[in-house]
Amino acid sequence: MVFKLVRISRSPTIVACAVTLVFAATVLDLTTVHGNSMENTLLDGDRLLILRVGGLSSVPWIQDLFVRHGAIVICRHPARAADLIVKRVVATSNENVRVDEMGVLVNEKRPPEAATVRTKTTAWPVRRGGDSLRAITVPPGHFFVLSDHRLTLLDSRLFGSIQRNNIIGVVLGVIYRPRQS
Repeated sequence: MVFKLVRISRSPTIVACAVTLVFAATVLDLTTVHGNSMENTLLDGDRLLILRVGGLSSVPWIQDLFVRHGAIVICRHPARAADLIVKRVVATSNENVRVDEMGVLVNEKRPPEAATVRTKTTAWPVRRGGDSLRAITVPPGHFFVLSDHRLTLLDSRLFGSIQRNNIIGVVLGVIYRPRQS
């Protein structure tokens, strides 16, 4: 019996493809939007490509390269860790946030909003005991996130800021949008 030795090519193209596949398998992920809190930016059923940054919470400066003002993030719900939510980052550590009926103010300035954000908003709900959190300072290592459909209150106005280690990933884009009927 004769065996032929198979020579494995070390061409730069093959090596680059292999490295790219390993990188993509470890830092990229897909997820599906469920709900309308990010309309009109993201729609129910959209398939999203996300960059996983959750493992970078121990290296904050690297995570901060991706999780910044205006970024759309996938994060764990603070009260129900098994539930993932998709929101837009509007403020980061040590920034002052105020939400009124006209929109959001960060450090007393209205940030530029994406064209798809419904800026007409509902102000903060009144919490138990009657105290209303009309303005807060985002604690160190936290992010203040809002829905793009601002009349939806399932965001930091309801549950407070998101801890850095609850950020799973940053949305890179919509890769599939089902037909709207």
